Amino acid sequence: CMKKRIIRTEDGYWRIRRATWGLGEEEKDKLIEYFREIRVPYQIVAGKLCVPESVPWEAISERLEHFYDGTAEVHPF
Repeated sequence: CMKKRIIRTEDGYWRIRRATWGLGEEEKDKLIEYFREIRVPYQIVAGKLCVPESVPWEAISERLEHFYDGTAEVHPF
């Protein structure tokens, strides 16, 4: 069974979560590194990785599907 990542908007940001809780520190750090490399804007809000909602769903889902290719499925909430 493949892992799932849930993407949803809250308070003007796309938030990325595991199916049952937030991201682990190692996964969050790798995503930050990836977002820096591909120049996706992000912020850390209350310790959580967030992408501004101004980034369209198609863009964020495409990039996350690339990042998680073979390791997790990306689903909108």
